[in-house]
This record gives sequence, structure tokens and C-alpha cells, in this order.
Amino acid sequence: MAFVCGVIIVLNAIAQHSTNPNVTYVTFEARGWEFAPVTDDSRVVGFLARFIDGNAVGNNIAVMWCEQTGDGEWTTWGWDHNDAGLAVLWVRDYLDDDAAFSLDHVLAELAVVSDENAVEQPIEMVSGLFWGDPLLEPVVESTDPEASLEVLVEQGHEAAPVLSPLAASTVICGTTNVGGVDAMLTLLAVQAEVTFFGVAATTSNNCTLACQPCVTTWGTPTCGAWVWSYTAPGTGSKTCHYTRSCSNTWTKSGERRIIFCVDCGNSGTHSYTEHGRTTVGSSDPCVPPPP
Repeated sequence: MAFVCGVIIVLNAIAQHSTNPNVTYVTFEARGWEFAPVTDDSRVVGFLARFIDGNAVGNNIAVMWCEQTGDGEWTTWGWDHNDAGLAVLWVRDYLDDDAAFSLDHVLAELAVVSDENAVEQPIEMVSGLFWGDPLLEPVVESTDPEASLEVLVEQGHEAAPVLSPLAASTVICGTTNVGGVDAMLTLLAVQAEVTFFGVAATTSNNCTLACQPCVTTWGTPTCGAWVWSYTAPGTGSKTCHYTRSCSNTWTKSGERRIIFCVDCGNSGTHSYTEHGRTTVGSSDPCVPPPP
């Protein structure tokens, strides 16, 4: 019998990335975006960023992949479809890591119901716009690129709220000028690594945010028994599909910026459906996944 269960195998795999027994996963909210990290054994590889403020307009970019290419150096990529579930599937394939985001139960659920045949390659972003955007050169050469990008965002152009204008800005971190997006992502990476591993592999750039990131910490999930859903026949085998009801606690701490910084402290329980499957011989009885 071959066992295939995207959720269970994934949970075990990603849990090994954290050495903190009290934390299964964390996400960060900053400037209206939520950043979900992917890590290797010691470092943040990248963040899947979702705009959650609700004020995206027209063709605004609301889902991005931010990848750490060096110590505190980042590249950003965006999608024009803004489907976070498809973005999760792309990142998993790109990193060859089915464990990515499995403990972010919101993203994991979105991925389960997404059509893997609809996955698209994201487009690299340069100075806040898609590579190849005809407005890229005029914006970069304008007297105030940051203001130009803010206008494009407001007009519903393919630009990311907050992050595109931030990409055109620099901040002073210690004695060094750092790009606005790089500064924020590095700060979040350091915080994630300290949370997961107790120490940061990414070098701190000594930057600070106007508001402390709002951090969502996930606890350990609890699940009921697997329930058979349906069986799909194959050649010499069949795939038995199961579901089970699960729940997980979450807590929020830090600040959220609403004109000024306000405490985002909160807690609750997220209920979700976990999907699993086993593959058995065509004449064998269905067997549920391991508990």
C-alpha cells in the first residue's frame, strides 16, 4: 500500500524546521500585508505575502513571493491573478517543498481547493512594478518615484499597495541606506528565525518599523477521525479519499497600524477540514491515513 497524504506528510516535514517546541508556525502582519515564511533548517528562504487590508483597487498586485537571495538581500515577484492558493502551489513546486505553508491553515486550505493546472509563474518586480511594464522606466526616471507609484496604486494599476511605493524608498538602518522593502523583509526574517530557531541566521540591519509587526502564532492542531469521502479508480490501484475535522488555536501579539499604532492582541480557534488519501490495490479495501 502506498501512502499519499499531502497534509500529514507536510505537517511532519515542516515541523522539523522549528526547534521551538511551543511554536508550530508564525505569520507577520505589517503595513496591511501578511507575510508567511518558508524556512530551511536555519534561515528564512522567503515569504508569501498577501495584501489583507481590503483596499486593493482594479489590477493592484495583492499576492507576492519575496525570496531572500543573500544575507538581507531580496527579490520580489508578483502574480496578476491574486489567487493565494495557486501561489502556494507554485512556491511548493518552485522550492520542491510540499511542506511549505502546511501549518498556515488558511493558506493550506486555499491550496487544497486550487487547480494545480492553473498555476502560473509569477513575474519579477523591479522598482515596484512588473518587469516589462511600459511605465517602469518613466517611473524610475521621475522626480519622485515613490509618489508616482502611490498614484498608480490608487488608479488600480498593476502595482502593490504600500509595497510598490516602499520599493522606491530608502531608510537609514544604523549608518546604511537600505531599500524600504529589503529593510522590512530582513527585519521580519530575523524575527521569524529567532522565533523558530532561537537565533537569527540573517544578519540584522538595525532597522525598525513604525509599528511592531502583528505576529500570529499557531498552536498544535487537534483532529478527529478520518472519514471516507470517495474512491477514485486507477489502473491496478485505486485512491481512497478521506477528510477529517481539525482545529487549531492562534494568538496575535504586536501592533497594527491604523493611522497610528494600535495593539493587535487577540486569540481564537480556527476550524478547518483536512484532506488525505491512500492508494491501495484495486481489489483491496480502503485504509484511512495514519491518525
